[in-house]
Parts: sequence; structure tokens; C-alpha cells
Amino acid sequence: MRVATLDTVNFYSTCISHNKPCALYGMAKTWPAWKNWSYKEGGMEYLAKKFGDEKVRVFVNEDEHIHPESNVGYSFDKLDAKTMGFNEFLPLMSEKKTGASLRDRSKRVRDILGSDITYPPFYNDIGELSGVEFMMG
Repeated sequence: MRVATLDTVNFYSTCISHNKPCALYGMAKTWPAWKNWSYKEGGMEYLAKKFGDEKVRVFVNEDEHIHPESNVGYSFDKLDAKTMGFNEFLPLMSEKKTGASLRDRSKRVRDILGSDITYPPFYNDIGELSGVEFMMG
């Protein structure tokens, strides 16, 4: 459902009470993350500074048969999971076309990235950020 403007009452009565999905087009463009995480705007440097050597969950798979553009053949197999510092992960992700992908939804990641994700005013009255799943690779 598309609506021009949403306030808390409108969101609740239009989407929530009818158990209907509500597409919020362009909402993420209002988040600090939109600019801060942008590759062209220095996003890698921003994230490296924000995370530092904080430990993250990385899936390392050196399979030479993974297609580098589509990632066909790659999986987030728990046997490939390793914990490493974010600054240790960045070169693994950047220097090879395949091999390392970060996927972490820990409380630490939420605490680090939560300030870059902001809810729209209509949602602040009824919700709070409970988690963040961060994927990069």
C-alpha cells in the first residue's frame, strides 16, 4: 500500500491493523547510513573507523569455482564461519573477488551501527530498533 504521508495513527490504521505490507519507498535515504556507508563517499573508511578491530562473523570460502559476479556456489555454511577483527576482514573482502563475506547480527553490531539507522517520526512512537543484520562482501 502506498500513502503520501504517514503519521503514527495512519501507519497503524493503514498497515498494522489490517496486517498488510506497507512499502516505505526512499525511507533509507533519510538515514545517516545512506551517506556514511556509501562506497563513493568514503564508506569503507567510515566503517573501518567505526568498527576498528571489533570482532565480526566472517564466512571464508576459498572455492575457486564461485562465480565472482553472481556468487553462485557460495553459501553461508557454518563450517566456513570465523570470528575476526573488522580491519582484518576488509582486506580479505577487497583484495579478492571471492573468498570472504561478513554476516553478523550480534548485539555488538547493532550497538555500533544503530545510530546510523533512524526510524521515521511516525514509527518512533510505536517501535524501537531491536537488531541489525550487517552483510558485506
